[in-house]
Amino acid sequence: MKIGTDGVLLGSFASTYTAKNVLDIGTGCGLVALMVAQKTRTEVHAIDIDQAALEQASENFSNSPWPELFKFFKSSLQKFSPPDNKVYDLIVCNPPFFEDSMKSGNKSRSLARHNDTLKPEELFFYARNLLSEMGVIITIYPFTNKEQNEIKALNVDLYPVRNLIIKPTIDRGPSRLISVYSKNPVKKIKTEVLSIENKKRHEFTPEYKALTKDFHPFL
Repeated sequence: MKIGTDGVLLGSFASTYTAKNVLDIGTGCGLVALMVAQKTRTEVHAIDIDQAALEQASENFSNSPWPELFKFFKSSLQKFSPPDNKVYDLIVCNPPFFEDSMKSGNKSRSLARHNDTLKPEELFFYARNLLSEMGVIITIYPFTNKEQNEIKALNVDLYPVRNLIIKPTIDRGPSRLISVYSKNPVKKIKTEVLSIENKKRHEFTPEYKALTKDFHPFL
């Protein structure tokens, strides 16, 4: 899987949080894990069910300036047992979200894109058990999944505390939603809106540049 805008947005956003330890669910090539480690300089555990993805992530971790920060595990979230019964202050996931749609002939690509192996309700249930009491889970999904995902999270006592609504351009509707969930409810959910581009292609908005500038060499 090539680096995509969803991963860049999630990694940039998640890296603004402080944490003593981090879990990246479905790490793929390791992009989000690397971005979080770059800013937090904390230990990151990365899991994936695809061997080829883990081999790519391992190579990328080894070539980073901080290879000692990473540990990776071939495991599904449903079967993952962290070392020493660790719990995490920050859990990030750029999840597969295509459902009942045509799959490509590439097995790894299909695993990364379709939610057969990790449905939202499973993500919330199993991730909550790995979360520290004051920790947060950060995900990115299509904006149209907002209400049903909030219901699924609330069913396992995870509460939305912050939403970042993503618009591809300033004159188009929302396409993605970065959501932050916690074990602790808040009186008012913090909601922000970010447009990636102005009306012209590759003419990035100031807010997108501000969020991603530490990761994009061309900004």
